Amino acid sequence: MRTMTMRVVLILLAAGELLRAWLFLVQQPLAYQLLDRPLIDPLITRQYGLFLIPVALFYAVLASDPVRGARLVWVGVAQRVVEAALALQDFLTGALSLQTFLAIAVSGFVIAATLIGLNWRVGSTWEAPEPSRRRSAMRRTLLNFGWLFLFWSVASLVILQLGSWLLSYPVNDVYTTKQQGVTFLVLSLTSLLAAKQVVQYRLFIWVPVMSQICGIFNSAYEASIGSVPLTTAIVQWCIQALIIGIFLRWYPWRATNPTHGHTAYPAASQTTR
Repeated sequence: MRTMTMRVVLILLAAGELLRAWLFLVQQPLAYQLLDRPLIDPLITRQYGLFLIPVALFYAVLASDPVRGARLVWVGVAQRVVEAALALQDFLTGALSLQTFLAIAVSGFVIAATLIGLNWRVGSTWEAPEPSRRRSAMRRTLLNFGWLFLFWSVASLVILQLGSWLLSYPVNDVYTTKQQGVTFLVLSLTSLLAAKQVVQYRLFIWVPVMSQICGIFNSAYEASIGSVPLTTAIVQWCIQALIIGIFLRWYPWRATNPTHGHTAYPAASQTTR
């Protein structure tokens, strides 16, 4: 019963992230009208919308087997806590209205509490397979990617001017830049946790891969409308294609663990109430 409830919650969260992505990609005026904020920087808004797509994929993958991915449920909890904290900060600085702040904070608290409650004391019996060159390389790739995006998350959430200098792009919309930092945090934590058990969490590897695919589409679109120079877009395509290639090269396509798919709940969590 708990597993089914968790699966439904995660599917709804995935759908919610896709809805947010659609709003920030296609319906930007409506998105900012709902936030009671002016639309300042369409480019960073589109980037934020695109990075919500891998976040949606994260929840969809987690919904496929929430028991095996129990450890990664805490990524969703962290996302909601950080979003609520940012909403409080923006409210105190006058960047958000009271109504918008309460909507974000209350929904974040409810979602985080629900995930914690459903995930409490749930564990997996997965046994780690023997080390291999492929898995070791995939682990290093995930760790490098995770630490890189943790850096970008901190740069977007805390040290905005550093991120602006590194990207050679001015921070015109502080609110959306910080929100994008939350998506970077999800990518970072997903990669770092997946690195701890590459085979068990192999489906989550597609979350950072999807972020690079979205980056390619974003660069192509921005270059087509003249928002970024074509040479810059080409450099980004090459880097992102290289990263995707590395992930695919070391991806554990076959699960060699004989206990694949076996999960366990504590006795207390098996009771349906």
